[in-house]
Amino acid sequence: MKNGKLGIININNMIPAPIECLTEALPTITDLKYKLLIENQLDFINAPKNSIKLMNKVYHFRSEYNNNRLPENILKRTCNFSLLEEKYEEWIKIQRTTI
Repeated sequence: MKNGKLGIININNMIPAPIECLTEALPTITDLKYKLLIENQLDFINAPKNSIKLMNKVYHFRSEYNNNRLPENILKRTCNFSLLEEKYEEWIKIQRTTI
């Protein structure tokens, strides 16, 4: 993000999660410098042109993963998306039956 000034996004470590399970950590951050960094990261990610770019990169990465075209060194550091999604679907089914 911003050529590394705001950090990086590790697409290879993304996990599926329903929106209702996400909680905002920003209000609990007490270090003002770190809080400002997180706010700037959120602003950057949520800017329409950046969010579109990010989603395109996610789709491309996932396509490379699905088609077994990732370099070995990247693949070693990448989550097993298929397994994560399978477990996510199982969790969703359990949640639906307990409501």
